[in-house]
Amino acid sequence: MIGEKLSRYCNICRRSTLQESVFGYTSPIQVRFPDRFEGMVFFGYEAFKCSFCSSISMRVVAACSPGVQIYETWYPPEIIRHIPSWWGDLKDSEIKSLAEEVYSSLDHGNTRVAAMGIRTLIEHISEDKTGETGSFRAKIRALLAEGILNPAGSEILSTVLEFGHAAVHRKYAPSVQDVARALSIIENLIDQIYVIPPIATELKNNVPPRPS
Repeated sequence: MIGEKLSRYCNICRRSTLQESVFGYTSPIQVRFPDRFEGMVFFGYEAFKCSFCSSISMRVVAACSPGVQIYETWYPPEIIRHIPSWWGDLKDSEIKSLAEEVYSSLDHGNTRVAAMGIRTLIEHISEDKTGETGSFRAKIRALLAEGILNPAGSEILSTVLEFGHAAVHRKYAPSVQDVARALSIIENLIDQIYVIPPIATELKNNVPPRPS
């Protein structure tokens, strides 16, 4: 309903804000799924404007008949974990693409897919930096042998790897919070391996030499 006001998380403001409905439209559609469902679906579309940044989000409400079943979906979905501030300095396009798929999966509540994606990120990083193409354990050992990980880091990454294995092989559906924690560890690894070294090199080149 136009003029409706509600409090909802704003992806731009990164906090809950007051949002007001500025547009609304309802459309009935006759649908039929063989052996499953036949009836009317009433779709309600509403556009909400953030009172602080004026960004627009869309709420879609579907009411199914016969039998009242109501489904509510927001676009864009709430961002669970924003990309790091150093994302623009990451040059590896494959890692960027993989990680962004993980973020998207998390935002849509697909935590198992996100956990599998994190496991794939570990595999890619290891193969890229060590050339190791064997088992996941071999990949962790190769990162340790190359000095990319220290023993403590190896244990931490092994835990994250096991987290991904459980999602693939043990029907484990991790919580949003646990996926965000695993992402925090992977972000730290990516930052240390791919982002900080070139920044440090540039910084070194910009520092004037000591007088002789």
